[in-house]
Amino acid sequence: MHAPHRVIDIHAHAVLEAGFGKAGRYGPELTEDGGASTFRVGEFRMSIVYRGTVFMDVGKRLELMDGLGIDLQLLSPNPLTFFHGIEPDLALRFCQVHNDAMAKLVARHPGKLLGAAALPMQDPDAAARELERAVRELGLVAAYVGTDYPFPLDDPCLDDLYRTFVALNVPLFLHPSSTGGAARGGRPRQRTG
Repeated sequence: MHAPHRVIDIHAHAVLEAGFGKAGRYGPELTEDGGASTFRVGEFRMSIVYRGTVFMDVGKRLELMDGLGIDLQLLSPNPLTFFHGIEPDLALRFCQVHNDAMAKLVARHPGKLLGAAALPMQDPDAAARELERAVRELGLVAAYVGTDYPFPLDDPCLDDLYRTFVALNVPLFLHPSSTGGAARGGRPRQRTG
């Protein structure tokens, strides 16, 4: 007899309130005024509803997962908050806070949720250290990053970071995305097609 197949969603973004304001002047920031909701990252602003949706309400997320037959979901950072184009110390601070909050969230729902780390890719050495911390200390199982750094994806400065992924045996999910207008605009590696 075959074991039943499990449905696993590996592309499920979460917006974590703990990270709001943790990237200095870049935010992120969510404001609500008379039913209108605006998300700000650097100079970029977008009208979007996050509160009360699956992005921020884990109860709604779990209910929707059950309704869709999703057994397990890998939560990942919001691509608008990859912050790969801001000052490295601010990016690292945001990633640390985000990863701590992600670990706490998924720990409350074992068997249903897993977490992916955010990494400060503009500083590959700091990214490698944060990846080790996120996996070994926090129990996160992957990393989600953008594709727009101050250097190419195959730059030798990333070799040690890539070796860290291999040593930890965790996947790296490259998610093409704008850096949210925080420091740079549209670049070729942010496009998906």
